[in-house]
Amino acid sequence: MPHHGSATSSSEAWIQAVQASTVITQSGFANHFGFPHAKVIQRYLQQPFTDIMLNTAYGAVIGSWQKDGVQWQYVEGIQTRKSDAALQWVNSHL
Repeated sequence: MPHHGSATSSSEAWIQAVQASTVITQSGFANHFGFPHAKVIQRYLQQPFTDIMLNTAYGAVIGSWQKDGVQWQYVEGIQTRKSDAALQWVNSHL
């Protein structure tokens, strides 16, 4: 997802042209810019071909390139109050 998911980062036309199968947001939890912006997430969620990975909810994302494509996974970590709060924040913005 371009520019951390700012409100103007991904127009509907751009999303349609790219047709990404996986979109990763890289932004800080509860950042003062409000990234990723809810409107941008909704634009991606309306596409049948897109899987969204939110680092604000689950932490770092690792991509592993294989012969048959890329395998994406979250880094498993210790569950904390901060990660619980991050998930609640993301869910409230969807």
